[in-house]
Amino acid sequence: MSNNHSLEERKISWPLALLSSILVAFGFLFIASGFGTILMCLYLGKSPTETGLILSGTSLVVKNTILVGQIGGTITGMIILPLLYVFFIRKELKMDIFIPSWKQILPFLIAALCITFIVMPLIGIIGDWNKNIQLPTSWNTLETSMRAMEDKAAVATKLIVIYNSTGEMLLILFTMALLPALSEELVFRGILQNSLLKATNNIHIAVFASAFIFSFIHFQFFGFFPRFLLGIVLGYLYITSGNILVSMLMHFANNAFVVIAMNLHAKGALKIDPESSKDIPVESIYISIILSTALFYLCW
Repeated sequence: MSNNHSLEERKISWPLALLSSILVAFGFLFIASGFGTILMCLYLGKSPTETGLILSGTSLVVKNTILVGQIGGTITGMIILPLLYVFFIRKELKMDIFIPSWKQILPFLIAALCITFIVMPLIGIIGDWNKNIQLPTSWNTLETSMRAMEDKAAVATKLIVIYNSTGEMLLILFTMALLPALSEELVFRGILQNSLLKATNNIHIAVFASAFIFSFIHFQFFGFFPRFLLGIVLGYLYITSGNILVSMLMHFANNAFVVIAMNLHAKGALKIDPESSKDIPVESIYISIILSTALFYLCW
């Protein structure tokens, strides 16, 4: 007798689907982080404790160590394992992710690039507001700890994005823009959003929940809301186009713009700080708010 009780046919409640989605995402991230740390230790020949201590340095060795960990961890934990998960465990997701709609793909790709620059000023405003959030006085210890962790991560990021040649630029864009776009869209839109959509039959719950997990799992509270907004935009773009390559392109364009802008700003070639909205022209902010609102209305 054949067993027809596949995951696709089993209907589970959306809270259970959400919980399982969170666990799956954390699993991928945990493995990616662990494997990346192992590679960093092997590259340096030092213990994990010593690896953590060197992140405040500025040497080329530190930069290369971080890149080795990022590349190895992301490819292993956030690309290879999710692909194995889909092809051998969640087989019903293969059609959703790997047999996409190709109708009007070019207009959607162009739209993805346009939307990237439309929402950037709005994301910048929300980012500045998020950075300045003050937690209750009783949470001062927690807030200090979180800000210290995020400042440390920011120092490492600023160290990585500095490049002085075309080869270095391509390596940084591959590590900091392309790999995150491919892996995070595969996991958060391809797997988690599709899983939640199957469980809830509600596009909006699937998009918002996967965007929330996408932002939360970065463990950066003072950057949570702009990343959450980006996740929502990417989610609706994927749903609307039916092609994950569209959301991947927007994700890559956003990352690449930030990497290049941070490099130019660090060298003094760009006066506008890409990590702040204070230098953005007021007209651009108003246009971004109006067009972003229209986009959300159309998506909804």
